[in-house]
Amino acid sequence: MSEFVKQTNNPNEKEWINWLDEAIKNEHIKYYDYEHFSKIRTIGSGAYSDVYRAKWKNTEKVFALKAFKNKERKDITLKEIIHEFKLLRKVDFHENIIRFLGISNRNEDYVMVLECAVDGHLRNYLENHILAWHDKINLAYQLASAVLCLHDEGIIHCDLHSNNILVNQRKVKIADFGLSKRIEESNESLNIIGVIPYLDPIMFNNLFLRSGLNDSVYSLDEKSDVYSVGVLLWEIYSGQPPFHGKSYDKELALQILDGLREAHIPNTPVDYLHLYSKCWDGDPYKRPHIGEVVQVLKGMISEKEDDNDNIEYKLIDEDLLGFPYSDLLNLPDPGFLDLHVPNDFIVDLKISDKISMIIMSFINITNEGKTRDQRRPVLKNCLLTYNVTLEEFNEWLNNNSTIDIDI
Repeated sequence: MSEFVKQTNNPNEKEWINWLDEAIKNEHIKYYDYEHFSKIRTIGSGAYSDVYRAKWKNTEKVFALKAFKNKERKDITLKEIIHEFKLLRKVDFHENIIRFLGISNRNEDYVMVLECAVDGHLRNYLENHILAWHDKINLAYQLASAVLCLHDEGIIHCDLHSNNILVNQRKVKIADFGLSKRIEESNESLNIIGVIPYLDPIMFNNLFLRSGLNDSVYSLDEKSDVYSVGVLLWEIYSGQPPFHGKSYDKELALQILDGLREAHIPNTPVDYLHLYSKCWDGDPYKRPHIGEVVQVLKGMISEKEDDNDNIEYKLIDEDLLGFPYSDLLNLPDPGFLDLHVPNDFIVDLKISDKISMIIMSFINITNEGKTRDQRRPVLKNCLLTYNVTLEEFNEWLNNNSTIDIDI
C-alpha cells in the first residue's frame, strides 16, 4: 500500500491513490522519481494547473510537468490526473496530441509527466515567427486533424485556444483535456476571462440564463470545438490573437453573441476565409463537421503543392547569381514597395527572420504580378532596410534549399 494512502482518511483519495499505485505496479503508467528532474522552470500557468519544464537525470531529455492547483482536495486532483490520463491514452497514437508519459510525486502531490513542446504555446509561436502560407495552412490542417481524432474517440475538448495548443518543431500539439469533464460535473461558474473570443457563444447564453436573460440551456458539443477551430484558423493566418486590444469581458461576450466576429485579413485565400467563417457561425447547425474542415484544408494543401505560384518557387536563377552587389545598389528604388520597418525592430531580429521577411516581400509582389525586372530592385530595398548583405542572403538560401523563389 502507498504511503500516501496511510496518510489520508479521505476514502475518495484512497481510491484514486490505489488506482494509480496499481497502474504503476502493472506498468500501465511509468513512475518518474521527482528527485531526478533538474533545471525545473515554470513555462505556463492556468486556472487549474501550473506547467514546468524539466530535464531528466544525466540526459538532455526534456519533459513537461503538470501540477494541479487544488491542494485542499487531493482526491479531486487525483481524479483529474486519472481522467486526463484515460483521455490521452485513447488518442496517444495521434502525432498532434500531447503525449502522456507518466507520473511523478512532488511534496506529496502527484504530478503529470508529459511530452514537452519546445516551441511553447501557439500564441507565442505566432508572435515570434513569420510564417509563409504553406506553414500556416499546415498548422491549420494539423489542428483540425487532431480535433477530428478527439471527436472520433468521443472526446469534446471545450477549451481550445492558442494558449493551450502547443507547437513542437512545427507540429501542433493539443493539450489540456480536463475542462470537458469539469463542465459536465461542475455547477460553479467557469473562469472564462482570457478566452472569451474562442468560446462557442452558446456558453454566453448559459451564463446569461442565470441572470434571467434567456430561457434555454444549451449543451456544448463537437460543434463548440468547431467554433473554436474557426477562431484559431483566423488567428493562425493573421498572427494576432482575436480582438487584440479589446478587453475580454462581458461586453465583448455580448457583442460576439450578437454576431461580432474578427475582420478578415486582406489577401486571405477565399476558400480559407469561407471555411473559418462557416466554423464560427453563430448557429451551431450551420457549422461544418470537423471532418469536412479537415478535408477542405487537405485539399487546399494539395492545390498549393501543385500550384506554381506557391512558396516553393524556383530560387535565385543564373541572372541573379553573380549579380554584383555594387550594381545591385545602383538599381533604382522600386517605388511600389515602402517597407517602413522601425529600426529598433530590425536590430532585434535574427538573420533568418530578416531573410524570411525579405522572402515574404517577394512572394507578395510576385502574387501581384510584378515582373523579374520589377522584382530585382526590391532586393536592394529589402537588403538595405534589413541590413543584410547579398552574400548573407545567398548563403542562407543555399542552406535552405526547400524555400524557392523566382527572382
